[in-house]
Amino acid sequence: MTNWLFFGLCTLADIAISALFPGSFLMNDLIFLPSVGFCSLVLVIREAELLDRCLTAFLYGLLVDLFVTDTFLQHALVYLIIALLLQLWSRHMGDSMLESIILCIATIFVKDLLIFLYMRVSGVSEMQFAAWIVNYEFLSIIGNGVLVFAVVMLVRIKNDYQRMKALKIRQEEKIRWYSLRSKK
Repeated sequence: MTNWLFFGLCTLADIAISALFPGSFLMNDLIFLPSVGFCSLVLVIREAELLDRCLTAFLYGLLVDLFVTDTFLQHALVYLIIALLLQLWSRHMGDSMLESIILCIATIFVKDLLIFLYMRVSGVSEMQFAAWIVNYEFLSIIGNGVLVFAVVMLVRIKNDYQRMKALKIRQEEKIRWYSLRSKK
């Protein structure tokens, strides 16, 4: 439940940042779309089991499709593919700050590339690959690089809080069992 609340807050941050930097449909304009919610998803599900990882990614993508982008199954399927890629990548990566930032930036690129390929194949967009790299992906990677650092820090704070809460619960259980044994 804490993870879904965290995803929701990060998605609200995405919406707020998008309102500050509105997109444009002109061909030569630079476009920036924040990926704070997506990065929070990547960092949280990378430690989960495969089934949990895939279900969480698919459901979060479905919610993004329905409530943020007004598409159907586009982000859900892309996030599912990213979850499967995370299964491969997570085995080879540690949990350091730098590796987490690189993982987020790499998954942002793959997500954007998959969406670009889908739009290109389906005929929704006729933008060439080089134009997409210059007008969209360059600013997306640079802008999200700063945001990714903040998300990695927030995920670490959230994980530390959850560990302290679990440790406190375990300590209380030990005390209760110890007090029950001592009364015998």
